[in-house]
Amino acid sequence: MLVELQAEGRFHMQNGTIRFLGLSAAALALLLSAGCAKTPDQAVVRQKGDNSLAQYQEADAQESLTEKSAEDGQNRASGETASDETASDDQPVSDGNPEDAPDANVSSTNALAQRLQVPERYTASDSEGIYKLSCDAQVIVPDVEKVSVWKVTQREFSQEWIDRVTEAFFGDQPVYNGDTYFVETKEDVLEKLERYKAWQAEGSHPYGPYVSEESLPYYSEEDLADMPTLQDYIDTCEQNYADAPEEPERSEVTPALGASWWIGGENGEKQYNQDGDDKWFSGAVEMDDGTFYDYRLNSMRDMPMEIKIRRGKERLEEVSWHTLELNELGPERLPSPEELVRMTGISQEEAQAMADAYIEKLGLSEEFSAKAVNLSASWRIIEEEAGSSSGSEFESTGWQVDYTRDVGGFPVTDEENYGGALQSMDDTTTVPWCYERVELTVNAEGLQNVTIMNLYDVEEQQVENVEMLSFPEIAGIFEQMLRIKSADMEYSTLSEYEIDRVQLGYMRIYDPGTDSRSGLLVPVWDFFGRHTDEYDYEGETGSSTVERPQNSFLTVNAADGTVIDRNLGY
Repeated sequence: MLVELQAEGRFHMQNGTIRFLGLSAAALALLLSAGCAKTPDQAVVRQKGDNSLAQYQEADAQESLTEKSAEDGQNRASGETASDETASDDQPVSDGNPEDAPDANVSSTNALAQRLQVPERYTASDSEGIYKLSCDAQVIVPDVEKVSVWKVTQREFSQEWIDRVTEAFFGDQPVYNGDTYFVETKEDVLEKLERYKAWQAEGSHPYGPYVSEESLPYYSEEDLADMPTLQDYIDTCEQNYADAPEEPERSEVTPALGASWWIGGENGEKQYNQDGDDKWFSGAVEMDDGTFYDYRLNSMRDMPMEIKIRRGKERLEEVSWHTLELNELGPERLPSPEELVRMTGISQEEAQAMADAYIEKLGLSEEFSAKAVNLSASWRIIEEEAGSSSGSEFESTGWQVDYTRDVGGFPVTDEENYGGALQSMDDTTTVPWCYERVELTVNAEGLQNVTIMNLYDVEEQQVENVEMLSFPEIAGIFEQMLRIKSADMEYSTLSEYEIDRVQLGYMRIYDPGTDSRSGLLVPVWDFFGRHTDEYDYEGETGSSTVERPQNSFLTVNAADGTVIDRNLGY
């Protein structure tokens, strides 16, 4: 019976990848949650209750939003608050300086932009203490006359859908059972055993492959006492070698959701959770050119539908794909930007055409369209240094094509947050619901990576033409709320935001206290750009910069001005 041995230590799971957290990472976590900016006097977000339809009203035909916005602007300019008819104690009201308000030179061709008083560019600035904000942003508004609110529900993860996915990506290629395919053969175990014995002879890697030499000083004596040693890994390999097969078993199967993740039984035996709600499938597809695809289906508590397909050059190769902005290893280990693009072997337009063909095969082309094409890189895990920043090796590049759905000509905003978070680690009753995602990565060699999550069914229209706040009101809420977000950061010496894009689009929200598998598509404003945080922690200074095209720094409900936490989904 094969035995798996895993080092105990400080590890963190992020997007399916285990990363070691050393002292600097722990310090950075503190820095990102502390500071010294002054908290604004007035709260700009009403208390969140349930996401009832009472918040979403049909647009008032008797008073245009343009007229209402002009009146509100005059009130702010004269120092008056909004009238009793348009404000209350829990109604967000901008306190922005009218001189810094968005330019009223709105587009003359976009009906919705005219209605919402959207400027062609949004310019603003703010500075107080460590907090700095500068906005010189393109404002993107879909060219529609009205925006509706829709009910959405989780789409069934049916066998019919699984069969369609399998056919779309693999045609008639056989799919093998991953439980018997992704196992170590005698050759695999022997290679590992020889490497471990070489380390032992050198006197290196005393705690095996999952603790790098660089990270060892950060472990306490208690941590080290509980860790397996290099000799433990050698003993495990010798035991596994006796039970390992000569060749992986190629057992052809029909992909289908089955029993959930195995947990360790006695003596290392696999034990399946036959009665649980979680279901999964692991498969492998071998290609004629010697490469293979790792094909996985999962249905879990927070992720009712997850389809992952990843191409590899070796059977047991661990490959991780990330857009370059999400790469945590740093640009110093990458080729030049020009070389990275050249390595893809195709243009962005060719990549989108290739990905579009798969979307057509999946039957999703009428619901979804490509929203972004970003350069992506794959990283191969190096076992002998796994768990440290040097444990991954750059392998190749491709283009990641992001798809979101369009409803009535109005798109869901392409935003990177997966959602599914809980308000508290003590929350054991809330059932989280991650967002819908469709992402395909391709290069000149073909399909490299696929992520499909939590597809929705769009059902009844709840509000035909929802009333929305004017853009000057939204901008005021954003400016005030971002300052609140940056307040009380104890160790920060600078928190600077540079906003270069503002976008109106749909977002799915839900009320987990009512129903965790249905929600609403509502219009929201997202603010994108660059954030620089400088810190001084116990004499250690440094900085971090977040600049990712699909990372929204703040999401504001266009209908009522409440700030939505994309981590939570409401």
